[in-house]
Order: sequence, then structure tokens, then C-alpha cells
Amino acid sequence: MNAGLIHRRKQFSSCDACRKSRVACDAVRGRSATGLAACTRCANRNRRCSFEWMERAAVSSNNRTLISNRRDQRPSPLTDSSPIQVVEGSLIPRQQNSMLGSPSERPREEEDASDDNWYGSPTPFTPAPAVNTDIADWLYTMYEDVFEAVFGSWLGNYSCPFVFGEHRHLENGSSERTPLALSISISSLCRQFDQWMKDLEAQGNDVASDQAPTQAEVKKEQQIDHCLNQAIQTFSARWLPLTFESPLHKAAQTELIESLWRGLRKDLIKIINRPCYRSMLCLFLFAMVPIPAGISEEEEDSGIPAQFCVQAALQHVQHLRARQRSLEFNGSKVCPISDRVAIMTSLDQFQIDFMSMESIIYWAALTYDTSSSLTFNTKSLLSSGLLGWESESSWRLVKTCTDIFHNQTEDWRLRGVIVTEENANRIIAAASAWKLRVWKVAAVLKEALREGHEEDAVHRVYTSAVDAIKQFNMTYRPLLVACERRIQFLSQHTKLRWYEVMLHYHLCILIMIDAIETAGRTDILDRLIITRSEAEGSTMNCLVFGLSNHFVIPQRKGETEDSFVTVPLVAIDPYPHHVVAAVRLLWLGIERDYETGKLDLGTLENLQSTLLRTLDLLPQTSKSVRNAKEQARLSVIHREIPGSEL
Repeated sequence: MNAGLIHRRKQFSSCDACRKSRVACDAVRGRSATGLAACTRCANRNRRCSFEWMERAAVSSNNRTLISNRRDQRPSPLTDSSPIQVVEGSLIPRQQNSMLGSPSERPREEEDASDDNWYGSPTPFTPAPAVNTDIADWLYTMYEDVFEAVFGSWLGNYSCPFVFGEHRHLENGSSERTPLALSISISSLCRQFDQWMKDLEAQGNDVASDQAPTQAEVKKEQQIDHCLNQAIQTFSARWLPLTFESPLHKAAQTELIESLWRGLRKDLIKIINRPCYRSMLCLFLFAMVPIPAGISEEEEDSGIPAQFCVQAALQHVQHLRARQRSLEFNGSKVCPISDRVAIMTSLDQFQIDFMSMESIIYWAALTYDTSSSLTFNTKSLLSSGLLGWESESSWRLVKTCTDIFHNQTEDWRLRGVIVTEENANRIIAAASAWKLRVWKVAAVLKEALREGHEEDAVHRVYTSAVDAIKQFNMTYRPLLVACERRIQFLSQHTKLRWYEVMLHYHLCILIMIDAIETAGRTDILDRLIITRSEAEGSTMNCLVFGLSNHFVIPQRKGETEDSFVTVPLVAIDPYPHHVVAAVRLLWLGIERDYETGKLDLGTLENLQSTLLRTLDLLPQTSKSVRNAKEQARLSVIHREIPGSEL
């Protein structure tokens, strides 16, 4: 470290980007003899991690330069902490590049260059032509802070059954072990694993490690990385109106949101037939983007639908898993990669990490597959349906992990639990895995009812659904209730995770019961009256929780420096389509109870007011949100004016 570097307070360890965004920076962990390493946020964006503010501060106070211009031109060393916590560091050396701006701003020579700067790392986080750099960076921050904070917790060691409670040694033969990972970045994982598979295949084909890629390979990689960056921007664009106070300014974001959606759907054609895990994530993210209200029915029908994107992404997973199984793990083909990646200590460790990463991605894909089969009424591609799903290793592992968790937390249920951040997140993540099994059972029951299977098959899967609900109530509900009692003492991310798991679990029950009612199975429905009543009450309580608890998001750069925006949890829910489904099912249930005399008019109006407030906080640029609001408005008119047309 330079002699001129003065030890200062903690905030002096942040890089320029993290300091401006007012988020935690881990660059100090990579401090070495050569200075500060790149932080995780800059490494994920493949952006030069600069500390120019340190230089300005030092020059103004001591007239000394902390970081030489010459060092600024060198790649920053790898950080000690990995954006993917399941392995002991980033497996891909990343070149740190500055933010390049939109493609139209880059020199033509730079676009055509085929040097090694791109190889082994994602292309710079380049905004789409309609998005400037500051907004692109804000969109990426929201994606990380909201979506990956929730979805990533479903992939960590507390939730994913393939790595449940798994520790690994930091060094070969060392007694020190890695800490359990609460959350794992799916975007970083996909980028890293794609590069790993590419290197393995190159070694298997006896391609020299220093051989320059062809122009076609360069273009292919750039298109895939650009599409992933564009998918992240489009996914997060729904939250842009939250940073404006004026309704006029909020409405003005509609054009940008529509432009991003159209651009992403057009670019998906370039990657839909190029199987890799980054392409998979692009397709999944697009399927989750709310269709903008300005998109006409004709335009919506003329392009790739969300359901097709999910199916294409799942086929990518099947293809990649088959290709991965063909890779040979022998010393002659793996050792050269170990030379490129300094942290590789043994072949055994390499195999363990490779399989763990592949299993985590598969669990992520299985999550999308199960959700799609329940909400789209389609058959699962990665998992069996009515015949055979319970015998699959994935779902048997979930059951085994739940049994382990139940035994480990028996004292918590008997004597009480001290709800710390770690304990709360452990409970929530474990419950999330079982929640997915409940979603699977509900999807299989819908399949049995929809396809007219024999009564024995329907009864068998119905019994499995009842058993899954009982298991949740016995193992997880008491602990989740304990978390709720202490929830105001927990972080905003923990609150968001608790809200998501409770909402999704009870929504699944409502969807399943609605399918039973639609099928006219009153014999089954009569046995679930109490279950439906409890699920409706819990779902309503979740929405009230989402309205009354808040989440702090960063203000867009260029507005007011170092400012934040506080919004209800419902407003930043990464799954607004699930909230809309919950509102619609609750609305039907409230009207049913009112018509049967179980609710008076005042209670009816109060409950519907809560549901309308929920819809008002969801992305107003979403077509499904607007449709739900219109249906609710017509329902109120019909009640107030009997006989009116809906």
C-alpha cells in the first residue's frame, strides 16, 4: 500500500460508484499491496472500479496523490469476495472497463475489435440506446436490491435442497470452512457457469487457452450479454415512476418502458436458439416483465409470448444439462483451467463446485417451471406430472431437507426462538423451498382435474396436497409467526422475503381451491372450507403488511444527490402478477361472503378499499394491473347500481 495512503473512517473505503449510490462497497476486502481491488458491484457490471474521489480529497488536504494514473490503466485485481458465494471467489478473471455508454457513442473500431478484453467476462453494462448510463445503473441496482435479494435467497444454502446446509473447506485440507450463503446472484451465476462450460469444452477440443476467439464468437457473446443487460433494464423499468412525485412525470416514463419492452422482445430472436444460461435468464426475465398498457392486442399477439419464452428457456436447460453431462472430468482437460483460475486447489474441489453451481441453476429453472405449470396451466418440462413426480430426486430432497430442518428447530418451536437476522432468514429460506413443493402439488392436482384422470389419481394427489399443507403448518408456520412478531426489528430485505414467502404460499392454496371449484368438485371443496378461509385471511394480512411496511430505494442519479425514496413493499414486489391474482381471488371471496351474509356492507367496502389501494401501488404501466382495476371498478358499480352492465 502506498505510504501516502492515510487511514480514514469506514466510508473512505467505498469506490466512486458505490459512494454515489449510497450502497455498501466491499472493495476494502480486496485491499492488497497493489492498492484497492474492484468491488463486487463494479465487477458484476464489468466496470472500472475507480476511487477518484479519494485522489481529490487527498490532493485538496495533503496535496498527495493516492492512486497513480498508471495504476488506473491496469486491470484491478480480483476481489476476495465473490458475487457468487457458493464458491470461494470469482472463477472468471474480469477485466475492469469503464462505462462505455450506448453503442451509438462507441467508436466503430472499438465495436469491431477482437482482443481479449471481452473474453472470460461479460460485456460492459451498456445501456440500450434509449437509456442513459445513470438510469441504466439505477435499473441494475434495483434489480439486484429487489429481485435478486428475494430470488437469490431461494438459491442459497438455507433453501436450495442441492446445497442445503453445505459448507466447503477454503483450502485443501484446511479446517476452515466457507460460511453458508444466504443469497446467490442468479445473473452472476449464469455468467460464470457459461464461461466455465466454454473453457471446459475448449479444453476437451484441445483448443489452446490463449487462442483468440473468432469474430463470430465475439459477436455471439456480445449479443447474448447485451440481451441479458437489456432484460435486466426492462425488468426493472416498471419501478422508474416511483422516483417521481408528479403524476405527469410518472406518466412520462410509459414511453421508455414500452420502448424497452419492444426492444427486448425483438432482440430475443437473436439468442432464443443459442442455448446458454444467460439466454435462459433473458427469457425468464422477459416472461416476468409486465406487458405495458400501451401495447395493443394486435402487437402483443404478433411477437413472442411470455409462455413461449418460459418453454424455450426450459428447453435451454434440458439441452445444457445434456451437454454438461458429456463433459469429461479428467486431469488432462481440467488442469489447464486450474492454471487460469488461481483459486482452483484440487480436481475434487473443482468437481464439487461445478456440480453445486449446476444444481443451483437447475433449482432456479425448476422454480420457474413449477410456477409456470401452476399459473399457465401447462405441463412441467423439467419435472414429471401426476405420474412420478414424488419419486424424483428434487422433490424427495425437499422433503428430506424439511425433515432435517424440523429436527434442528424442534427446540425453537417448543421453547421459543430469538429472532435474529440470521435466524429469520434461515426460517424464511427453508420455508420457501417447501412452498415450492406445495406449488408443485397444486399444479399436479390442477393437471389431474383438468385432464380428467381417474378418481384414485385425483384422491392421491389431493391427499398429497393436504399433507403438504399440514407439514407447512407444523414445521414452518410457528416459526414464521415468531418472525412476524419481531418483524419491525429486522431489515427491509428480510421483511420483503417474509412477505413474499407468506403471500406466495397462501396464494397457491387459493389458486388450487379455485381450480377445484371450477372443476365442480364440491365433494373436495367441502373438505377445504376451513383451509380456504384461513388462506384468504392470511393473504389479506400479507397485503396489509405490504401496504404498511416500507422499502427504501435509491433516487435516480442526476435528481437530488444522496437522496432516497421510501415506498410500500407492495410497490416494489418483483412478482406483481401474483399480487394481481391474489387481489382477484380475494375480491371473489369477499363478494361471495357478502352475498351469503357473512360480511356486512361496511366490512365489504373496507376490504375492497384495501385491495384497490394495493392495485394503485402496483406498476400502473402494466396492462394486467389496469385490467384488474377496471374490473374492480365495474364490480363496485354493479353492486351500487343493481342491474347495470359489467
